[in-house]
Amino acid sequence: MFDFINVLFSPDVGGTVVNKPNPLLNIIPLVLVFLVFYFLAIRPQQKQQKEKLEIIKNLKIGDKIYTNSGIICFIQEIEIDKDVVKVKIDDNTAMLIYKNSIAGLIS
Repeated sequence: MFDFINVLFSPDVGGTVVNKPNPLLNIIPLVLVFLVFYFLAIRPQQKQQKEKLEIIKNLKIGDKIYTNSGIICFIQEIEIDKDVVKVKIDDNTAMLIYKNSIAGLIS
């Protein structure tokens, strides 16, 4: 019959009992590091990306936005078929930008 106690504790040469470390204890720090990394890095980035997609989805004409390159402009026209938005920078300047280049709304 299998003796569970002899597997956990094996006598060494002098006849004393030596504890063998549990291999599962080596995995616990790795799991903790992954959880900390998830809650400090991955989860906030996913939340930020979800907010950005919600902003892009709810764009309307006249919204004041800023782009990833730092340009502040107003939305003049939204092309639904394409991922392009026509924006107005001032009275004489308008340009087309991709929706993905929109960093956020200015309220």
